[in-house]
Amino acid sequence: MLDPYFKHAFPLKHIKKWLYWIPAEYWILRGAYRVLFTSKAEKRLAEQSFWLHRWNAYVVPYGASGPTGDPELQKRAFSRSALRRKARDTWCSWVAFIARRAAIC
Repeated sequence: MLDPYFKHAFPLKHIKKWLYWIPAEYWILRGAYRVLFTSKAEKRLAEQSFWLHRWNAYVVPYGASGPTGDPELQKRAFSRSALRRKARDTWCSWVAFIARRAAIC
């Protein structure tokens, strides 16, 4: 309901929602402790949908956040881990190969 796309795509429906917005939704959102948005873009779009908005907006970043720490250190740690895993997997594959060969003979 708070996406401005619907304002332009369905103007008659938006007028109907606007009539409902003033007596009901406006006061509910204005009286709320927080109105949660999942991104800054969603918050901005909601503010464009109805010009009469006064709410306590709060962005709750769902999803993954960016990496923290030193990128070079993380790359080296990943490389060491990947090399160890590759060596272990190579060793395990040789053991499995020899075990299969021994089982056949």
